[in-house]
Amino acid sequence: MSSIVSIQPTSNAKVVYFKGNTFSYKNMIRAIPGTSWSRTDKRWEMPIESVEDALRILPTLEIASEVQEAFKAVKTRQAQAV
Repeated sequence: MSSIVSIQPTSNAKVVYFKGNTFSYKNMIRAIPGTSWSRTDKRWEMPIESVEDALRILPTLEIASEVQEAFKAVKTRQAQAV
């Protein structure tokens, strides 16, 4: 499968969304913990904490730089909390 899906930030810093032709990937996206279909925005969304799971399930995902930075910040906070 070619990389036609990317993860983009939303106005809510804790949620990201999938951009692109997600129809062919919908079963894989459903397998990612925390994903949900937004009927109003007509897109798949997931919590920022699920980015790692998304990459395991869909290794060809492209991730926006803003999402990468936010995910690193989450991982840093989680490591400090332990």
